[in-house]
Amino acid sequence: MANAREARAGWVFVLPWVAGFLLLTAGPMLYSLYLSFSHYDLLKPPRPAGLENYREIFQDGRAATALGNTVFFTLLHVPAQIVLALGLASLLRRAGRSAGFFRTVLFLPTMTPPVALAALFLLLLNGQNGAVNAALGWFGFTGPQWTTDPAWIKPGLVLMSLWGSAAPPCCTWRR
Repeated sequence: MANAREARAGWVFVLPWVAGFLLLTAGPMLYSLYLSFSHYDLLKPPRPAGLENYREIFQDGRAATALGNTVFFTLLHVPAQIVLALGLASLLRRAGRSAGFFRTVLFLPTMTPPVALAALFLLLLNGQNGAVNAALGWFGFTGPQWTTDPAWIKPGLVLMSLWGSAAPPCCTWRR
C-alpha cells in the first residue's frame, strides 16, 4: 500500500513535466514532422505532398550551404565552448575571496538582452575601428573585416556565441 501511494505521489510530481513535454515539445515535433510531408500555408489546410518536399531540399544548393554552415559553426563552437567553460571554471575555483565578483561578471552575459549584445559585438568586431582589431593591432596584426568579409563572418558569429556559453557552468560552481 505504501509503495502504491509513493508511486502515485511520484506521478503527481512528474505530471506537470510530462504534460509540458507532451504539449510543448513532443506535440510540436510530431506536427512539424507531419507538415514536412505536406504542402501548406497559413490560410489553407495542409495537403499531402509525400516525399516531394524532401526531394526539393536535396536538389536545392542552398540547403547544402545551410548544412555546411551549421557543421562549420558546430565544429568551431562546441570545442571552443567546452574549453572556455572548463578554463573559466578552473580559474574561478582558484579565485578565493573574489569568487563572488567573478561569478557575477561571468553570469552577466546570461542577463544581458540579446539586442544589446548584438550592438556591442557590432562595435567590438567593427573592421575599421573595433576593439578586437585594435587589440590585434597592439600585437602587430591587421584585423579582418569581421562583419563584411564572407570568410570572417562565420568565425565572428562563433566568437559572439561564445560570449554567453561559459556563464552557467562556472557560475553555479560551489566550493
